[in-house]
Amino acid sequence: MGMAPLRLLARLSARLHQAWRSDIVLRLAVSIALAVLLSTAVYTTYAVRTLHAEAELRLNERSEHLVTVLSQALARPLFDINAAAITSVVDAMRSTPEVLRLRVLAPNGAELASFAAPRIDPRQSIALHRDISFQDGSRTWLVGAIDVAYSRLAVEEELRRRLLHALAVNVLLALTIVGSIFLVARKLVRPFGDIQQSLEMLAQGKTDIRLSGIGRADQVGRLSIAVRSFRDTLTRLRDAERELREMNGDLEQKIDARTQDLKATIQAARASEKKLQAIVDTALDAVVTMDRNGIVVGWNRQAEAVFGWPRDAALGRPLDGLIIPVRHREGHRRGVQRYLTGAGAGRVPGRRIEIEALHADGSEFPIELSITRIELDAGEFAFCGFIRDMRRPTRTLPDPGQVP
Repeated sequence: MGMAPLRLLARLSARLHQAWRSDIVLRLAVSIALAVLLSTAVYTTYAVRTLHAEAELRLNERSEHLVTVLSQALARPLFDINAAAITSVVDAMRSTPEVLRLRVLAPNGAELASFAAPRIDPRQSIALHRDISFQDGSRTWLVGAIDVAYSRLAVEEELRRRLLHALAVNVLLALTIVGSIFLVARKLVRPFGDIQQSLEMLAQGKTDIRLSGIGRADQVGRLSIAVRSFRDTLTRLRDAERELREMNGDLEQKIDARTQDLKATIQAARASEKKLQAIVDTALDAVVTMDRNGIVVGWNRQAEAVFGWPRDAALGRPLDGLIIPVRHREGHRRGVQRYLTGAGAGRVPGRRIEIEALHADGSEFPIELSITRIELDAGEFAFCGFIRDMRRPTRTLPDPGQVP
């Protein structure tokens, strides 16, 4: 008879061990239960400390408030040495269950009135002492003091109720979480075996997989579909990789040939640009280029000699502020605006005219001007002016480098 319970216990232990090794849901449930219980214990400990600190704070606030009220109520009677009023205040406090003892003292320490509960446990109360002062005008007198023993019982009873409530809520929440996770895990764990095996096969490069979760409408079904989509993507990537390898040789040759063509084109463009700039710089006329906003974007060497502005000083500045006299600037701006808005082609573009120009030293001199529109990329355009100095050839031009 004595061996039967031991054999039963051994069989139960063996079954539990086997279930632990073979049932992932059991291991998951036990692990989650331990985690939840540990979290609950930690939170409960924190809640106990927090509630205890709040209770101590409330106890101190209540006792301090009571002592403050008593001090204010007894200040005048103590100043007037009104024994009846002092006794009345003390008797009124007898009906306050939290006050276990109250002593009203004179300034010399003599007891004027008091009462005390039959039994006072120092562990269940806090003792407070407060000196009482009375202020009359600008003077303050020490008129006495009070000793109060304030009971902890009400605050501690409230603390116990709150602790029990918090503990019950935490335990109920922990049980609910563990039970819910256990029930959900039982339904989710079965198809994960197929998913795990499929992922392992895909990691080895094998695409012949089987997924039992296909067709389900829940997260397991969507995960199975995602694994299948990954299989399909892997297959397409393999096919694309093979095609890319086949195309790579021909593509490299085409890229190399295209690169050589681009290099040759760029070199030709740079050579053409340098040749054009050399032609412009050696022109006998001043060549000034202005964009549609009236900003100087081209200024050759002859322009430096004619107008006295160095190239670096002229580029990027409004044209009317450089070479157009003040009296003609407004008309120049209106003409450019009419041309841009299509209100009129103006009398200057495409014609050669004589007009006064402004030198860098502030003097005016006659020039012969012709303006041509230059078409650029993306529908943009600019204005190119060819300018000839109409002054006498004997006039000495200032060195552009000396112009401020």
